[in-house]
Amino acid sequence: MSKRAIATLTAALLLGLSAIRLADLWWWRTQTLAAAEDRAANLSSILSEYMRETFAAGDTSLRQLVLHSRRVGGPTAPAASWTPTLVSARAGLTSIGSITVTDASGVIRHSTQPRIVGQSRRDEYVFKLRSAQPIDDLIASTPYAARWRCGCAASKATAPSI
Repeated sequence: MSKRAIATLTAALLLGLSAIRLADLWWWRTQTLAAAEDRAANLSSILSEYMRETFAAGDTSLRQLVLHSRRVGGPTAPAASWTPTLVSARAGLTSIGSITVTDASGVIRHSTQPRIVGQSRRDEYVFKLRSAQPIDDLIASTPYAARWRCGCAASKATAPSI
């Protein structure tokens, strides 16, 4: 057999093996993408259900807080009337940072973050929007910058709220 024939046969063999490997890689790629799509669909379904349950629990807890507010006399009721209820509601809502109760002027009267009691939310967009509506809704807002009351230079910390 001549050198040319051997080189041609070798090239054909390498080309054939490369084609088989390329087909194999394409098949594995297709299988991997299909499996990833299935996992993404499952994750999406799980996340959707988790979010639905989280918002349903939050809505239920906040509706209970509205009923409690009416029973104790609203945001101006003493802390002793609010604190146990807020702590209990917060314990049941593990995915939130804090729960605050504001009066009609936007001053925080009660909170699961005691360091923000007395501060105002009057200028916040969410408070302005919410105070203009006469209905009870679940409001999830951005974290609230709290001013520490330590008698030292004013520092800031973030206290997430709902």
